[in-house]
Amino acid sequence: QQLAPSFSLCQHIECRRHICMMLSLRVLPIGFARPATRPFAAVQVRPPRQVVVSAFLDASDPPAKKKQRRAKADPDRIKRAPSAYNLYFKAAFPAVKSKAAEGTKAVELTATLSQMWKALSADQKAPYEAEANKLKGEVAAKRAAAKAEAKKHARPVTPYANYVSANFARVSASAPDAKTTDVVKLISAEWKKLPDNKKSSLLSEYREKLAAWKAINEPTV
Repeated sequence: QQLAPSFSLCQHIECRRHICMMLSLRVLPIGFARPATRPFAAVQVRPPRQVVVSAFLDASDPPAKKKQRRAKADPDRIKRAPSAYNLYFKAAFPAVKSKAAEGTKAVELTATLSQMWKALSADQKAPYEAEANKLKGEVAAKRAAAKAEAKKHARPVTPYANYVSANFARVSASAPDAKTTDVVKLISAEWKKLPDNKKSSLLSEYREKLAAWKAINEPTV
């Protein structure tokens, strides 16, 4: 808008600066028309990624299979012993499957076997339970032997760690309200008070065990 001719140049510049500032803040006095705002655009929802990707594929292409990440099974892992129901399921499944109608799903066969197992009496379940307990004991023995064998090849523990492990129960019983960290601090204080000759003896024994362990488990260059 054109200003009055009575305004000086300085007043004219100051007035224009003030109007520009109000325009930037979108605060205008009465008599000034607010500039037309730009209407909001319609929100466009992007299609799912699968739809976008399928638009670039040929209709004859088979759908891509998802890669399943499976941890490699340890061949030396000792499997868990089967339960009594697992043994019954394995024994009765072939007969139930042969009597079922063609096209019967595995889920339906499993449900049938589950109902049959629940309907058995205690005497009928006893042989399966006895076999399951026997297998459970065998698995426990194998795991204990494997743990003992792994312990033989384990790296020797330091004298201080042995001392903490040997005295933790005693110190913890003497201070029942103490935290684990506080119990370890008490044991550490006891360790520091031990005579130097005893520490040297334990350290020498540890070094001998460590050297023997390295000779067996670490390859020589």
